[in-house]
Amino acid sequence: MGSGAYGHVWEVKEKKSGQIFALKKVFDAFRNSIDAQRTYREVEVLHKLRHDNIIKLYKVMKSKNNKDLYLVF
Repeated sequence: MGSGAYGHVWEVKEKKSGQIFALKKVFDAFRNSIDAQRTYREVEVLHKLRHDNIIKLYKVMKSKNNKDLYLVF
């Protein structure tokens, strides 16, 4: 779907339900204290938001390399 300064976003489809999601990969999310703070703040705000006109954060997953973070919307 797109990419930016902090990562890429893909359109993905869950195999079981067929539901479409957006998957955002945040590269090296915790490389330094500023990036870690930005990433944490983004996840916290998105987790708390509940509004029909704002995208919903469904799940947060860490990568196998323990550097990247995946956000499922």
